[in-house]
Amino acid sequence: TSVKAALDAAKPGDTIRLGSKRFDERVVIRGLRGTREKPIVIDGNGAVLDGAANQVQWQSEAPRIWSAQVSWSGEAKNAKSAWCSLPGRLLWAYSTRAEFDLGKNGAGTFRQSDGRVWLRLDSDEDPNQLKVRVPRGESALTLTGDVEHLVIRNLQIENGGVFGIRLQGAGVQNVRVENVRVLNTFSGISTGSIWDEKSFGRQIHVENCRVVNDWNDGWIWQYFYEAEPGNTKDAGAMRGVGIEIHAADSQVKNCSIEGQHDGMAVSAPNLQVSGNTIQRIHDDALEIEGRVQKGFKGAVNLRVFNNWVEDCYVGASLGSLEPGPVYVYRNTIINNRAVIYKEGARPGVNTAFKTGKHPWGQSVGWRIYHNTIYTEGGQLNADWVGTGNNDLRDVIWLNNIFYATRGTFGRCTGLASNGVYFDGNLYFSGRSEPFWNDY
Repeated sequence: TSVKAALDAAKPGDTIRLGSKRFDERVVIRGLRGTREKPIVIDGNGAVLDGAANQVQWQSEAPRIWSAQVSWSGEAKNAKSAWCSLPGRLLWAYSTRAEFDLGKNGAGTFRQSDGRVWLRLDSDEDPNQLKVRVPRGESALTLTGDVEHLVIRNLQIENGGVFGIRLQGAGVQNVRVENVRVLNTFSGISTGSIWDEKSFGRQIHVENCRVVNDWNDGWIWQYFYEAEPGNTKDAGAMRGVGIEIHAADSQVKNCSIEGQHDGMAVSAPNLQVSGNTIQRIHDDALEIEGRVQKGFKGAVNLRVFNNWVEDCYVGASLGSLEPGPVYVYRNTIINNRAVIYKEGARPGVNTAFKTGKHPWGQSVGWRIYHNTIYTEGGQLNADWVGTGNNDLRDVIWLNNIFYATRGTFGRCTGLASNGVYFDGNLYFSGRSEPFWNDY
């Protein structure tokens, strides 16, 4: 039987145990309601939910250039963000046909809105003899409409497209996602982004999940942004995020993310993010941001603590959230990922903290306590370039340890007259004794 057929027959208190096999289907859960006392449980029992097409017939178009027709379910503009892969290797997703023709980031794909998929290889192999995985739709598993008191656990999701698990809309509430592994997907587990969604659910609990992508560490940062401006899925097909939660009264706990553009994007009232490990991140490991100018005020008692971040280009991006408080404490950030910023440049590390006024609105009510920071970049924390020094309000940096191998501190935004204080912090480098104990 199919997963969908089992779900259609489910009632409160039921547990659906999948066989330990591969299911080549995309599942949409709509209007499924358990109760607090009798939740509905989907136990993957080691099953794999694969969102890729079963058979793809590739035709040669030019040396190392191939094309195929693969049906697509979802918004046409999002097809190009549905990542394709070879065994052990994620392929670059080109945002435009012109980019694909240039092929600056090597082997990759470009997907047209009519279902045509273009494939560029960096060898003379025949893709019909390779296992090229091409997602068929926006999500492997979608929860939408009124879905309440549901548990999803012990499941592996591959080739989800834009989302591995999509928790879409305000009606998705009291959902637990536990021990789920997501491979090679633009966004592993997501409520949707603050750019695209107008409303979010609540009480989403994500625990002991793992999001892994077969990332190419040599990809050039410039090309993530070169195609089109903005930060939405349709402007930069590789700018994905491992876990993205903007649902109130929620938790993200003891998860791991490895290989991604941004590691984790989180902002919501009473959201707790703790005990997570984030590594091999090409841009921001922790993206704690909102869009104040769009009415998104997602920061009341937001807590990010006891997380371990390493091998990242930027440790944490803090911006455009109010009214607070936002607590960032007891995290360890090892900011040591050397990324090629643009073509011809030497690899370099950016910054441990990126703070200050964001183009989408100012930040208010931050509490940054007891963090341990190691950076191989030139800055320990920095403002947004060109935004000036009056952009933070009611922000306290307290008892943090900052270590820089290059011995530079960089820019610090904020004025005491606006309630911005640095107190009890330790700043030092690999070639000196501590050079400040207060600022």
